[in-house]
Amino acid sequence: MKKVEYDLDGKNKLYFFPEYNRFAFNDSNPEITADYYSDSLVKLRLEISHLCNGRCKYCLVYGNKVEKVEVLNVKDFWKHLENQKWFKNIKKIFIIGGEPLLHFEEISYIIDNFNGKISFSTNGTLITKEMAEKFSKSNVKVYISLDGPGFEDNINRVYINQQFMYPDIIKGINLLKEYNVKFGIFMVATPETVGQAVDMILKLDEKYSPIRIGYNLPHWTPDYKNYGLAEEFRDVLLELYKNRERIKAEIPQLKWRLSPLCDGKIKKFSCGLHTTQTTILPDKSIIRCSKIDNEKDDLKDRITNELLNKNSPIELAKNNQSDCSRCVALACCGGGCPFDGMKRFNCLTDKRECIITPPLINMAINQVVDTLKNQKANIKNGLIETNIINEIIWS
Repeated sequence: MKKVEYDLDGKNKLYFFPEYNRFAFNDSNPEITADYYSDSLVKLRLEISHLCNGRCKYCLVYGNKVEKVEVLNVKDFWKHLENQKWFKNIKKIFIIGGEPLLHFEEISYIIDNFNGKISFSTNGTLITKEMAEKFSKSNVKVYISLDGPGFEDNINRVYINQQFMYPDIIKGINLLKEYNVKFGIFMVATPETVGQAVDMILKLDEKYSPIRIGYNLPHWTPDYKNYGLAEEFRDVLLELYKNRERIKAEIPQLKWRLSPLCDGKIKKFSCGLHTTQTTILPDKSIIRCSKIDNEKDDLKDRITNELLNKNSPIELAKNNQSDCSRCVALACCGGGCPFDGMKRFNCLTDKRECIITPPLINMAINQVVDTLKNQKANIKNGLIETNIINEIIWS
């Protein structure tokens, strides 16, 4: 069993087991049962249409030149969905596009006919009082695309006519706040703004009080293929972790990387493309992932479920010569996005994660070690209870 040893006080030792995300006190070989996250299908990504009133410069949809634009008639298709056995287990629907609010009637139908959690991403420019009122009275969360608090931070977000979206995005946010709608903000890391990202996130958190602030790496597109931004993105996450007490909003990119460490669980995949989620395209086709299963791209033949299962970090680590076998973030990583892995590195692992995740996990582990030097922890069969680790990491 692979382990990392830490000296607490000259007498007591703390052991961390990367294969299991578990900590042991003074026991270098405890009995640990592998605890995997569930891989049952629970989430539906619904792409109503790729139509959009914008042409953001790093957009995945238009960067990969979607030529055929259709609109899904949700009301008609819903009858088909309700008869599917798998759909009865769906607990979350995430609506994406294009711009979903070009199809507000379709979104309203989903809100009225689905009992689970609903969320959607939007550029925020089309929000009206009618929409805000509807959202305020329903179980829906709105995620606004915004790359920072100021006009100059959002120069990549433009309309079809190349005019800047920023003034209208802010109007949309103000309407959501006026009607007490739960909303978050999605930011994309760009070369122009990554150096100021931490300050921008702190300002957005203070100014708008969103429930979440997502900070995402850009996916590969022909125009953005060379912008890996891994080192810069890593530094942003490390600073956000250091500042976590100041930030009221949840930072998803921190949470999903750190959650396995907090929970003492194993994350086999970063993406649920063939496990926890499925996608419906505007043409009614049900696929794993719109980036991979594109009809004009051979990735769907190359990225099979069988290969994904064989190439998760947990499986790769069974080879003692692999980098995964020596990585402290083994059970936290999940391998990143297979689409970016194939496009950028011609393998199923997005190797940017090798730069980003291990330093973050190391920082969190060091936080645990430093805390346990000064306080006692509840021990069960030599293992530290996971609620203690969770409290330390998010303290």
